[in-house]
Amino acid sequence: MKKIMVCVFICLALFSCKKKSNSADGVLRIQNTTKPQDAKFNYKFTEEFVIDYNDSTRSMGIKRVSDVCFDNAGNLYVADGLKANILKFDANYQFVKYFGGRGNGPGEFAGGPANIAFCLNKLMAPCYRTTETNVYDLDGNFLQKIPPKIRASFSGQDSFAGKIIMDTESRSISGDEVIFTNNVVVMDSSMSNILDTLYTRSAETKNQVLNIISLYTVYAVGEEMLYIAKNSTSDYRIYGFNKDFKKKIEISKSYRKFEITKEKHPVYQQMEGMGGGFVSKEKSKWKNKRIYYNAVNQMFVDKYQRLWVVSPEKNIGSKEGLFVDIFEKGKYLNTIKLPFHSGNVDFDSVYFDLVVEKDKVVYLDHINQRIVVYGYQEEK
Repeated sequence: MKKIMVCVFICLALFSCKKKSNSADGVLRIQNTTKPQDAKFNYKFTEEFVIDYNDSTRSMGIKRVSDVCFDNAGNLYVADGLKANILKFDANYQFVKYFGGRGNGPGEFAGGPANIAFCLNKLMAPCYRTTETNVYDLDGNFLQKIPPKIRASFSGQDSFAGKIIMDTESRSISGDEVIFTNNVVVMDSSMSNILDTLYTRSAETKNQVLNIISLYTVYAVGEEMLYIAKNSTSDYRIYGFNKDFKKKIEISKSYRKFEITKEKHPVYQQMEGMGGGFVSKEKSKWKNKRIYYNAVNQMFVDKYQRLWVVSPEKNIGSKEGLFVDIFEKGKYLNTIKLPFHSGNVDFDSVYFDLVVEKDKVVYLDHINQRIVVYGYQEEK
């Protein structure tokens, strides 16, 4: 009887996660099923602070948060995409100052900051309209602008292994359609030249319409590994690069396609030339087409160096909370529920509601116009 139970246990273990190494290219490939390694694994979340958009004494009247980041001292920086400025809060979430602003002068935005990142003791904020990136010191002083020849996509920048990592975008015409090409690149210290290209993908508008997430590449940075997700509607696959920028791991998880049926789901529609904008599916030229969610919509690496992945599975139509897949060293640990419900029920847009930075989880509650900061610990 004991032998039978041991065999059953081994079979279950093999079923939940299959691992194989390809000695030819040195890449470890881990194939996960939908069965978690540890169904009891979870995190405990503690609400630390709330910044209300309308509290002028703290927020200076925030209009629309596009992204947030923390520096090594715990200061919080908030990018306001509508007011086109950046707000700085100290480690106790007290308002310090704001900088940026709308305009064409040094450090200003023609549109607004699409996102913001703390990189090598600097702040980097690309403009969603011009795709140029403003670089500031931590006091908000403008340092330089990354030139137009290196266009920042919506994934923006981060730092890894002492280098700046950037998702760049280029566009070209193919008949009546536009081809979007994204590259995850390593930049030199001047932030003016590309040293290496780690990942490339292209997407072509169909009937001059494109699913929004095809405009950028999802990636996440940890202490030892840089993760880049394959942009696919059917393949849940993530590539991991080491500090030498060599691909060392490939993580996959069983996944089936999920069709987008919501008529108000936002899509990107080409307007004229290579320009375009966001419209609802029902108002686009794609309203009668079948379109699908991407398998991977967001990724983060937490303070335990575990990988968090936001996927449509379990999230579509959910009113219970936001569900996140947790991986450790490529193995699927469990799917956990975060203590809030995302207002972005499409899980396939440019601006999301979840940010995981260092030891904080931030919920950008656009519906109730507030920023909620959580601490988190592994439940024992």
